[in-house]
Amino acid sequence: TFVYKGYTHFNIMQCVGLPEHITKAFTPEPLEQRPTGNDLTPVKAFIDALGAKIKNTDMTRAAAYSPATDTIIMPDLSMFPNEEYYHSTTLHEIAHWTGHKDRLARKGIVESSPKDSASYAREELVADFFAGAMSALFGIEHAPVNDEVTLAQNHDRYLGSWLSRLQDERYTQELLTAPGQAYKAIMYAQDKAGIPLIPISPARAKDLQPVTETVTETQAESEQVTAPVEVASDKKPAK
Repeated sequence: TFVYKGYTHFNIMQCVGLPEHITKAFTPEPLEQRPTGNDLTPVKAFIDALGAKIKNTDMTRAAAYSPATDTIIMPDLSMFPNEEYYHSTTLHEIAHWTGHKDRLARKGIVESSPKDSASYAREELVADFFAGAMSALFGIEHAPVNDEVTLAQNHDRYLGSWLSRLQDERYTQELLTAPGQAYKAIMYAQDKAGIPLIPISPARAKDLQPVTETVTETQAESEQVTAPVEVASDKKPAK
């Protein structure tokens, strides 16, 4: 006879008062910083102007956006090889943030989507098209991720990993709409920040208004949309 008993588990980030030997064991080691000399004032000002709730932590290397709390969770800057990589990853999460039910209400955010679904794949493409384009607009796309890959190349690899699903007809229609959705997210974000980066045509301006209708299906409380911090599956900043 087998007896099963359930236990409640908490992420170490949700705990307070833990002994130092436990928190230290699960705290990632900081990476060596590699200053590039780029002017990061514009991208910092843009992110700040959006007013998104961003929580920084040194307890994880994985970036994420939680629709349930409308919060972006970012690894501490020390977990990245340079500030450009940190801000580019933040921009990816901001793209997810624009899809919240009170903003652009994208399907991949307001509905609970399994990771193998076309909707989830499209949302990841939207977020990285957004981050790649914004990184280029801010002039940080050539910053190194490591000794072999730049931010632009890292975005290309990540996008390629999702675009490969176009070979599956179940994904084709969803994925082909991703560039347009990313453009709409860029237009919304620059309008929200009040910092124009790309001219907005009058025909597109009406699409940037916050969504007012009620969304019946929302993201599960525990669901988080993770960032392409690295092409590898563990989603951690490259060393």
